[in-house]
Amino acid sequence: IMKEGHPGDDMYFIQKGQVKASVMRDGKEILIATLAAGDFFGEYATITGKNRIATVEALTDVNLARLHRETVKKIVTVHPEIKDVLRKYIKERVQMVLSTIAQYKHRKDESGMI
Repeated sequence: IMKEGHPGDDMYFIQKGQVKASVMRDGKEILIATLAAGDFFGEYATITGKNRIATVEALTDVNLARLHRETVKKIVTVHPEIKDVLRKYIKERVQMVLSTIAQYKHRKDESGMI
């Protein structure tokens, strides 16, 4: 659905099914989260204009609702409180990605695989 490091103008809401979010480090996939109906993803790149921070792949058949950056901007203009909610999720998700990567590096260092 989306690839880590690629640009992105859209965020997605899962209507049905499951997806996984992961990052690649040292040629290995690190699972960040599994998301299901009611969850959303892609907000980081859509809001910040930066590249995607994770790869998201479908685990099952999925139905997604896609919102383009311009649509999100219009919604936030009408409902500014949504921007605060999105910022909160962005902060939490970036912290989750960084924490998961740090745990991976710690395990790797402990095993002597430097």
